[in-house]
Amino acid sequence: MAMALGLACTAWLLGAPPAHAESDRFSIVRAHAYQIYSVYYLDATARIPLDATLRGALTNGVSVVIAYDIRVVHTRGWWFDDTVATLTQRYRLRYHALSRRYLVDNLNTGISHSFSRLSEALDDIANLRRLPLLDQTLLTKGRHYQVDLKVRVDAGDYPLPLRVRAFLEGAWRPSSDWYRCPLN
Repeated sequence: MAMALGLACTAWLLGAPPAHAESDRFSIVRAHAYQIYSVYYLDATARIPLDATLRGALTNGVSVVIAYDIRVVHTRGWWFDDTVATLTQRYRLRYHALSRRYLVDNLNTGISHSFSRLSEALDDIANLRRLPLLDQTLLTKGRHYQVDLKVRVDAGDYPLPLRVRAFLEGAWRPSSDWYRCPLN
């Protein structure tokens, strides 16, 4: 009882944010992995709602890096899953005040896109299409594989003064739960 009261007081002193509705959280809505010739690809749709804290930072010149953490695992039933491959797909979201445009930079490919509205930029990031995962030669025939993925804000890319705040306040580093789909 005393410990619970102590934890509640600590959360209050640190300014813990109130619980959010499910629609206010980062999440993976759906994902589908498939094979074309000898390469496996991933299509995924995410929900990426930026709260007032991140929107304010964005319009004040702070870039927000949104990352997809992806791993291909061999499921082994009664034993721990074996990770076969990992990939992080990263996007930098910026606001250019002079042109009043939102810029999305794919940090893996170097390709950039420009959008007039934040919702359009977030839709671009939220819809992964035909993302190459791995070559089939890296997998063993007859085994079952799954793809795990999640979407998050990469707090390590904030300017140094904001990194400390990001690690103390969850609003600066939202993340989804892991989502699992079969590798077909």
